[in-house]
Amino acid sequence: MAIVHAAKADGHIDATERATLDRALAEHGEDEALRRLVREELEKPTEPHAVAALARDEQHAAEIYLASLMTVGEIGFMERAYLDALASALRLPPELKATLEREVAAERLSASRGPARQPARARERTSTPRRGPPAVPPAGS
Repeated sequence: MAIVHAAKADGHIDATERATLDRALAEHGEDEALRRLVREELEKPTEPHAVAALARDEQHAAEIYLASLMTVGEIGFMERAYLDALASALRLPPELKATLEREVAAERLSASRGPARQPARARERTSTPRRGPPAVPPAGS
């Protein structure tokens, strides 16, 4: 339920956050009990301490924080307040919190750039083959 609470950290769920929730639900198939649980969690107030109570150990705490961090869209004041409260409740070491945030920021930057642009020559080699007969190599080759 960490992603549900992270998605609504700023008081509403935007299209990106809704898509993240929908993907997570789709991974679990047509589990009506899970869908009901998500609807119930959406109605509850955002409680970082309740989410943190789900952590079994430091590794699980890091995974909860990472899932929450990946769920929030643009990190504004409300999202930052929620993430900071969650990290505190999870008792994440500051270095680990910073590392996770850097990794997610780098991933977002990489994804926003899209596929790397190829040099013109590489694009020519990988472009759609031209129509017509194949080129005939020069004699003596």
